[in-house]
Amino acid sequence: KDIPIMVAQFSASALWIGIIVSRLISARLNRDDIIIPWVTFGSLVGGIFMTVAVAIDQPYFMIACYFIAGITTGALIPSLIARVGKAFPAHTGVSATMICLFITIGSCIAPILMGGIADAVGMHTAMFMGGLPLLAIFVIAIIGFNKQDIPGKSKQ
Repeated sequence: KDIPIMVAQFSASALWIGIIVSRLISARLNRDDIIIPWVTFGSLVGGIFMTVAVAIDQPYFMIACYFIAGITTGALIPSLIARVGKAFPAHTGVSATMICLFITIGSCIAPILMGGIADAVGMHTAMFMGGLPLLAIFVIAIIGFNKQDIPGKSKQ
């Protein structure tokens, strides 16, 4: 497709603008009863929007979808660090370090995997990888937040 370079590059900027907005909102709404569903279902919504954006392959629609994905998923990392820190207060530094370490490792591995997939089956198919981790986070969050043995979770 013949689209302006600025439009093609703006989807990543729209994602980051959404992430910034999300983190500003989550800082004001720092309550588990709001943040946990937001992070859980935000991952699902963000994963769906990123996947649909790639599938439909329309530049302006992709910008809007990536912005929505940023808003729905931007609170994920800070909320995860805060939640784990609250659950394990004696090990806040170690838990935050481990989360950031796994994020860093993922950031190193993902481009290599995406490049291999792009070489094997094409770049458009490889772009679907962006939504997969978000959908996996949704599944993990649904399983994890329903466990009764999580430290810091109130028993009902």
